[in-house]
Amino acid sequence: MIFIMIFIIMNDLGKSVCVYTILIGCILAYYILGIMSLESDIELWRECKTSFLWLYVLISMLLMLITKLSITYSIKYKKRVAGIVLMSIEIGLVIWGGLELYGKKRCNELEYNMLWKIGLASFLTNLVFCILFSCIVLMNMCFVEAPVVPKMELIV
Repeated sequence: MIFIMIFIIMNDLGKSVCVYTILIGCILAYYILGIMSLESDIELWRECKTSFLWLYVLISMLLMLITKLSITYSIKYKKRVAGIVLMSIEIGLVIWGGLELYGKKRCNELEYNMLWKIGLASFLTNLVFCILFSCIVLMNMCFVEAPVVPKMELIV
């Protein structure tokens, strides 16, 4: 999903119906599976008081599309502050997801079930997106184009 979005942005293939169809299919599959796993594992999450994996998946799903589209907008139109704020949110999601999946003592029931797999997919998507777009945002900050000053001609 992320690679397709990056491919569209970098190569400006906005007119390709096939690419958009694949992208929409991937996004729909992710959200359908995510909602199904959230619904089926809510009781398991309520029993396991040490893990916030269910909450991470929910928030990651809510923020995923919003932040990804906003970051691509901020890069395209060179909105540096918006890009930095959105990348900070992405970095926070990556850290939280890593801690929920690997860093904490987890309940055995939550390990390697559908919710864990959706959490892993969210974590990896956020991680790849964060690394790639952090590089792009930093490059946009470092290579600032000088403003074009219009030439003034002296009319005599």
